[in-house]
Order: sequence, then structure tokens, then C-alpha cells
Amino acid sequence: MIPQKVLEYLRIPKEHWNASLDQIPEKCPHKKALIGYIDNLVDNIRSPKNLLLSGTYGVGKSAIGSILLKTAADKRILGCWVTARNLPKYEIEKVMFDENMTMLERLTTAPVIVLDELLLQVGDQRYTEQSAEWLIRARAENCLCTIITTNLTWKAIEERYPALHSVLEARTGGLTVSGHAFRKEIRKQLK
Repeated sequence: MIPQKVLEYLRIPKEHWNASLDQIPEKCPHKKALIGYIDNLVDNIRSPKNLLLSGTYGVGKSAIGSILLKTAADKRILGCWVTARNLPKYEIEKVMFDENMTMLERLTTAPVIVLDELLLQVGDQRYTEQSAEWLIRARAENCLCTIITTNLTWKAIEERYPALHSVLEARTGGLTVSGHAFRKEIRKQLK
């Protein structure tokens, strides 16, 4: 079990602190591929082999991202969690990660990050899209692993964001997440 202090350092949202691989039913089509990625996690982070977790709302993409960050932490690789919509705030307000580093500095130097809720189609978020693309490009240039959750498919990203798709395509594997309602499990635990 990872100490709370480490979970806070990783910036994993509290609702995902208890997410674990054994909560994903064996019948879920993505579980086998996820186990393969986890079995090679250290190499996947070092190489880097990025991962795009796509699927509809509530199927566990964010929970899987937290499972991957916690697994990396178990192997002494400390990453960072960021929700895409917060990127402009981190840039404009120079939000600090700790006393020595801003969040943007941490996000561009951490060996692995989870970039959650990339390119959600709600409202006017052109600035968020630009910030996210900048972060992904910066991490790609520095050969750092990025795990992305999104509701968009590869095809939708290719059609709507061809430049971003081009950057992702080189080092990113895709995993469609389906068949399990993680949020329902969280609600049950909270009752």
C-alpha cells in the first residue's frame, strides 16, 4: 500500500487512491493488454512508450491512470497527475508543485505523468488544447512517458488535431477501455 503522503505527492485525486488492477473484471477486453503494459512498466517509462487510454465516460480510464502511477511509484519512479483543464491555470498563475519547482516544471521533467481528460469537448477550451499540446510536445522532445486519458478515439484525434496526432503516433500505444463502470464501484465504497 502506498502511503498517503506519496499519493498526495503524485497528485492522484483521492477518488482514485484505492483503485487497483484486481477491481477490473477479467471479462474486460482491455485488462490483458493493461497487464502487459504494467509487466513492462519500467521499460515502457524509460523507452518511453506512451499510452492513450480512450473510451466513454465512467469506464475507468482515470482509475487505470492512477493504477499505473501507483505501480510506477512502487518501483521508485515518481510521476505526476494533471487534469488537462488545469494546465492554463498552472501556466498563468505559476502554481508551485513544491517549494523549488512549479507544476509546469514538474510536468515537463517527471519521468511519467498522467494527463487526464485530454480534449474533452465542453465549452471554449482552445487555450487548454494549446497547453496540452505544448506539454505533450515538450515531453516527447525530452523522451518522457505520458499516459493520456480521453473520450476521443484515435481517429477523432487524427481528424480534429492532426498535428497532435502526429506527435502522439510515433511513441504512443492505444488502449480502448470498456466494459466496467468504475464510478459505480466508487459510489458503492462511499456509501
